[in-house]
Amino acid sequence: MDSSARDVTLFTLSNGRISFSAMDFGCTITELIVPKADGEKVNVVLGYDTGDSIDGYEKGTASIGAIVGRVANRISGAEFTLDGKKYSLDKNEGKNCLHSGFSRWEKSLWQGKTFVRDGEAGVTFTRFFPDGDQGFPGNLSVSVTYSLNLQNELTFLYEAETDKATPLSMTNHSYFNLDGGGNVLSQLMKLNSRRYLEIDSHQIPTGRIIDAADSPFDFSEAKKIGERIDEIPAPASGYDHCFLTDLYKSDVGGEKSCKFGEIFSEKTGIKMEVFTNQAGVQIYSGNYLDNEKEAGRGGLPFEKRGGICFETGGFPNAVNTPDFPNVILRPDEKYFSKTVFRFSNC
Repeated sequence: MDSSARDVTLFTLSNGRISFSAMDFGCTITELIVPKADGEKVNVVLGYDTGDSIDGYEKGTASIGAIVGRVANRISGAEFTLDGKKYSLDKNEGKNCLHSGFSRWEKSLWQGKTFVRDGEAGVTFTRFFPDGDQGFPGNLSVSVTYSLNLQNELTFLYEAETDKATPLSMTNHSYFNLDGGGNVLSQLMKLNSRRYLEIDSHQIPTGRIIDAADSPFDFSEAKKIGERIDEIPAPASGYDHCFLTDLYKSDVGGEKSCKFGEIFSEKTGIKMEVFTNQAGVQIYSGNYLDNEKEAGRGGLPFEKRGGICFETGGFPNAVNTPDFPNVILRPDEKYFSKTVFRFSNC
């Protein structure tokens, strides 16, 4: 594939039942093909066309399918202080910094290499980011691996090392739609999480942890994503909140993972379960997808709430909130973040 400015490689991996495609431009998941209950295949992630060019991915602003780093989500005032030194970031969302500013990892070309081992096939992307990149300290070496096994599990693995203390909270920004089209409002969601972070009028966490019981955020029993979504006021205007996992105050970033939740499509019979070793999951229901100026796959415009994201990682604005789980990586440490999406037909 050729773009206007760079040669891009698209990798496609399969386990014989499920397949996914990812490109080295932004470590981007472009397709995820899953069989419906009747055996017909359906693409369950949003994306742009990837024929003769990748214009949509180059110009798009919704981070569709892409890697997000160094720090996913919002940082208040676009600044933080680390070890006594103040760092200033891009103010790309009002006075705040979103997804690390204007120069995003999703617009970078990475090095990709495929592998097959022990019933697992995947691709690993690597890249070096110098000290001062995006305004953050530390030379950072990053590895992002997407792999598929015979149990129909798609794993996202993020690893990194630094030579100087730096904030780090990576995630992938895929929009899932198990119907394969339309919006996600009729799809069923169930979460093991009973708590979420309160946000202010700028969508910055206030520091308060809220009990979700009997609220629009209560998915302790499976219910439609759209059942109470319109009760959530602006500026979120839908789900764009960080939910706490069972690992919130335990072994975050270790080998232990927990089940966060699942979604299910009655239309296709596809179920997707989500597992992670991270403290939080930002659920974003695509509330502003219809503002995306670049057309999606097949030249079709994106639909409001046409996909739902499960952005695993640290809490938003953790660098400015001492009570939140630590997101600082130091030179004697290795960053390890793992998320698994398990697919089945019910």
